[in-house]
Amino acid sequence: MTQEQSKIRVGLYGGSFNPPHYGHFIAAFFAYHFLKLDEVWMMVTPSNPLKDPARYAPLEDRMDLCRMIAEAHPWLKPTDIEKDFASTQTADSLAELERRYPDIEFVWIMGADNLTNFHEWNRWQEIIDNHALAVLARPGDGDKALESVAAKYAAHLKVDNPEDLAGKNSGWTFIDSPGFDISSSQILQDLKAGKRNLRDLMPRVEQEILKRGLYGLTETAKPGFKPSSPF
Repeated sequence: MTQEQSKIRVGLYGGSFNPPHYGHFIAAFFAYHFLKLDEVWMMVTPSNPLKDPARYAPLEDRMDLCRMIAEAHPWLKPTDIEKDFASTQTADSLAELERRYPDIEFVWIMGADNLTNFHEWNRWQEIIDNHALAVLARPGDGDKALESVAAKYAAHLKVDNPEDLAGKNSGWTFIDSPGFDISSSQILQDLKAGKRNLRDLMPRVEQEILKRGLYGLTETAKPGFKPSSPF
């Protein structure tokens, strides 16, 4: 077995997860399954002290909620590792992770909307030239992304079969993810409007949001709170 073959393969799925929902899990699972990964790390972005607490939960709470999503799935691992980094720019985070974990082969996971404006990211060419990328999209939602500056720049690196990214230091692929259009912002709007037992939110996560009074919600979880469905 070569050194490259002996490396474990980890997908890096970054986001605020504010709050985490079924769509996040579905996207992570599709990446895990189609890329044949060993693990997916939910890279929970650090808190910004300037963020309105009615709209943005503290990092510690978002990590706890992500742990609830991942609890029964050992391949899914929430992490707040970026809080210790000098910079959370994607290029810097990838470089720092590769420095810390030379025995891991990383794949960066992002949405098709991010590919559309990827050329506006800091050092985007460096990222796409030196790292494997998996682009999540709803079925048929990749056409606009394929017309992006970044997609055209890296057209020669695109692979049709996600498994073909294994062992590559660069390259990118599309993965259809039907749950990727669920919106954390819409979930928060619904909670603040008094809606409960939301279809797109894990019942335990909803209950904990209410219990902790996150996002400016003053309601606490009531005795006998009955989740709509198990996760």
